[in-house]
Amino acid sequence: MHVLEADSDEAPRASLQLPAALDSLVFLRGRGVDARSRSTLGERVTVFCDEVNPPRPDFFSAGLAPVVSPRFLAALDALGVDNHETYTAIIEDLEGEVSISEHRVLNVIGRVASVDLERSRYNSFEGVLFKLETMRLRGGCDSDVLMFRPDEWPLVILVRDEVAEGLRQAGLTGLRLTPVDEWENLDF
Repeated sequence: MHVLEADSDEAPRASLQLPAALDSLVFLRGRGVDARSRSTLGERVTVFCDEVNPPRPDFFSAGLAPVVSPRFLAALDALGVDNHETYTAIIEDLEGEVSISEHRVLNVIGRVASVDLERSRYNSFEGVLFKLETMRLRGGCDSDVLMFRPDEWPLVILVRDEVAEGLRQAGLTGLRLTPVDEWENLDF
């Protein structure tokens, strides 16, 4: 298994702008957006970005959800990864310039109880995990799901080794694929 995340050296600074009526954690639940939330959200999501104009990498983070290119989505399709939904990214810069992008906001559908907290390093407060520093997977965590968020720490996306290799071979930009046992959380 590998952690799929944005390469901070290539990524623009970006964040999602969700409607006030929508829970900001909607993309971390690991399931499709429900009908009520979808009617609030629509088919487009505003992404505030430090600059509107391309080029943009194939993968970058907008806070709680990745923003991906058509090339990235084509690679997922070719690899048989189909547990996701996407929304058109409306890119807006700090000066209010707006661009409808070919990029899409990606919602990964699927969460799997997979982190071995006894072997992982983390910080918690009153029993609530608030920072996972290193991650080890449970023995036998051999989910047949090709891409998912771990139940214990849904801020990351995990992909099976064959997906990681396929994404590398596709020559995509902006992403970092780190074997789970080598991953360190430097961002939170």
